[in-house]
Amino acid sequence: MSISSFLPNTTSYSPLSTSWGSSGTSSGTTSGTGSLWDSISNLFSGFSDTTNAQGVTTQGWGNTALSGLSGLAQTWMGFDQLNQSEDQFNFQKDLAIANYNQQASLLNSQLEDRQRARLGSDASTGNSYYSSVSDYMSQYGASEYS
Repeated sequence: MSISSFLPNTTSYSPLSTSWGSSGTSSGTTSGTGSLWDSISNLFSGFSDTTNAQGVTTQGWGNTALSGLSGLAQTWMGFDQLNQSEDQFNFQKDLAIANYNQQASLLNSQLEDRQRARLGSDASTGNSYYSSVSDYMSQYGASEYS
């Protein structure tokens, strides 16, 4: 047995090597290899699965090509979903910050009102037990998120 029996068959048909054009005759007929449409048909003949006379099924290149296109489409959709989720996150983050700042402002105004009431009752009794409003707010007030 020779080594050439293990080598692949390199004489098989390749649609890319088909030559078109005149055969050198004056009638302008095409060469004996077939027309352009025959070559395109031969190119797409391997698109789907085929079964030969012995019952051996050969997978065509169509499934692989469609899987590749599907992968590219899914990658594009994934990036689109990532961008949308980033936009949604930023929107929710801005809402949370605005809500926090509103709550801090409301708390500060309630604390300030309560301290002013304490000072008012403290002044009416003549005691100086409570600190000023600004001292109280600097110690107990809530700061806003910036």
